Amino acid sequence: MNIYSVFSSEKPRSRSVAIASFVALVFSGGPLITFTQSVFLQPMTAELGWSRSTYFAPLAEGGFLISIAFLFVGRVADRWGVRKVLIPAIILFSLSYMCLAFVKNPLDFFILILIALISQTAHGPLLYMKAVGSWPNRMPGLTMSLTLAGVSVGGVLMPNFALALIQHFGWRDARLILGACVMLVAFPAVILWVREPRIAAISAQELTLGEVPIAAKLHGFTMYEAARSSIFWRMAAIMVFAMIGVYGITGNILELAKSHGVSNSISSLSLSTASAAAFIARLFSGYTLDRWNFPQIGAIWFLCSFFGAAILFFRVSDLSVVLGMTLIGMGMGAELELAAYYTRRYFGLFSYAQVFGVMVACFTIGASAGALLFGAILDITSSEYLALIAAAGTILISILLVFSLPRYSFAAQHGTADLV
Repeated sequence: MNIYSVFSSEKPRSRSVAIASFVALVFSGGPLITFTQSVFLQPMTAELGWSRSTYFAPLAEGGFLISIAFLFVGRVADRWGVRKVLIPAIILFSLSYMCLAFVKNPLDFFILILIALISQTAHGPLLYMKAVGSWPNRMPGLTMSLTLAGVSVGGVLMPNFALALIQHFGWRDARLILGACVMLVAFPAVILWVREPRIAAISAQELTLGEVPIAAKLHGFTMYEAARSSIFWRMAAIMVFAMIGVYGITGNILELAKSHGVSNSISSLSLSTASAAAFIARLFSGYTLDRWNFPQIGAIWFLCSFFGAAILFFRVSDLSVVLGMTLIGMGMGAELELAAYYTRRYFGLFSYAQVFGVMVACFTIGASAGALLFGAILDITSSEYLALIAAAGTILISILLVFSLPRYSFAAQHGTADLV
């Protein structure tokens, strides 16, 4: 079954929600903030006379607030629906991003970046996955993966687009244009097509046939019930430990490569191959989850990262760095897909945004802590080998936790809430 047949075989509304969510994610916070931060670094610091630490401070210190925001946004979305949260968030994100064109001091920059970061918790994978997952779907894993690929596509397109705008118009106009694109592209896509099913519109026949999503049938766990399950905490631990290892390595790969005497060109190539591998893993992780109906299949992507760390440890040539980072990228690309799918299959859609919001928060905490802890080990011990052992150890813990997961609680097909 090819990718087109997956979308064409679904009901028109489900297909349009997935495509519109993909388009909106291309212009979400990840591509516009995270992936373009290095592009804006030089022109902004040169004009404003800032240091690198001043420029990166809001991005680093915003991690904790984002984690809290994910929990709040998920709760509100489960209570009031995706659109009532998503539409204001897109407007706020667009306006705050455009206002970055007028910053003159670090305080203005700090406040606007924090507003943009907090609003992108809604205008990001969390709510789009809730919208896509609430519709009938024969292959939810692959559909979620294809939708989340919008972040990867945006990560490829936005830095180059931003660089071209800066070269032709300057960094201030580039901020204005990029922020305007959010309103011109993402906002109409959400307004027209991104929505959840309306319970009142569901017929008795559909209920009988089981062709409606879990949320419509009001099946699934509440957040309180989910939090009492050991599965919930195992999933959270998987996200934290896996991201500590994966992002600990990727965040410090240039320093690691330098200590090995690897050239800058090889280091840059390794990051590029890791990004490409992450995109491929993002697509295939959903397919494997749909194809094989047991959760342990998800461990294959973290096993790739584990072997990648081992290759970096036993490096025998410069190309070993490229191969190791390629395998590590596999785990980096599959993590959110696994969290989104596991949340759907273990806890249903009744409180999907809240549960998935916790998983995304754990992902954020792990990714932030990983780069910090890995760097601290390098600073204290000056040994990249100890850092790699620590990173591989945390990835191994996540693998063991994936193997400890029990059979799914909810069926995959059509989003029905029938127990497996």
